[in-house]
Amino acid sequence: MWNFLKNFRARRVLKRVRKLLSDPNKWCQGAFARDKNSDHVESCSEFAVSWCLLGAINKEVGTSDDFSIYGSSAAKYLREKTGIRDIVLFNDHATHKQVLDLLDKAIRR
Repeated sequence: MWNFLKNFRARRVLKRVRKLLSDPNKWCQGAFARDKNSDHVESCSEFAVSWCLLGAINKEVGTSDDFSIYGSSAAKYLREKTGIRDIVLFNDHATHKQVLDLLDKAIRR
């Protein structure tokens, strides 16, 4: 039962991430998040206007420490269901469509 609840919550977070990143202008590479000037900011910053895949998970989980997200159930679920080992590396070498396709794959499972 516990795994079902963790997976349900993780999928719910990933659905919110998918919705957020569906707009290409809200997706970025090379930083967890960027402000309107394309400067690096924390994922949960009020000035953030775009996020990488892991930064968007961080934003939706509501964690202020960018690196604590590696332990989140949503990031773990994404890695397990898609086979991606390094979410940041994937994001920074993928197209916007590939990021959305990856999210869709995880959400379907």
